[in-house]
Amino acid sequence: MTESQLKTSTAVTKPGSREIMATPILQTMDTHFPVGGTINTSLTGESIILRVEIGIKYQAVVDFTYLRKPYSFTIDKWSGRGFSAFLLLFFEHAERDPAIYGEIDEEGVYNGSYRNKVACVAHAIKDVMHCLDQIVTAQGRSVLDYATWFRENHSYDTYPHYITKVTCHCIVHSDFMAGNVRYELTLFEDPE
Repeated sequence: MTESQLKTSTAVTKPGSREIMATPILQTMDTHFPVGGTINTSLTGESIILRVEIGIKYQAVVDFTYLRKPYSFTIDKWSGRGFSAFLLLFFEHAERDPAIYGEIDEEGVYNGSYRNKVACVAHAIKDVMHCLDQIVTAQGRSVLDYATWFRENHSYDTYPHYITKVTCHCIVHSDFMAGNVRYELTLFEDPE
């Protein structure tokens, strides 16, 4: 993804506001905390708008509506101490443009600005949503069961595993696509 693509696909909003302003996220992120914006994407062919807020420690909150139901994904796996591990996997996975994302040197030390780090997080959010699309397409209405199974049975030693685990964490904690089933109360009764 080029910087111009990132600029055109992401716009800034005031935190808590629904009004979309025309200023691209990469042009304002150096002076505004938290960074807020929108990302246009799709989920199973349906266009959705992600309302994203990235905090100073790179935790992200992603709000969107899918099939007329609102969801909120809180992603803090890569915030704080987890950010170094995230960056290593991010850069091991693919060639990245140092002007946009910064770089990892031969010793494993990240060289990049706050602007570069936010670009890494924004890219990873798009990867999470792409992974969500893949899981929903493959698993259908068993998305929540699959996410629970994946989290319990897989570690993250590669970027694809990391993104999948983060996505599954978001699915489980937001009850994504959970059925709206009403159960009749069933209580234990002593046998006669």
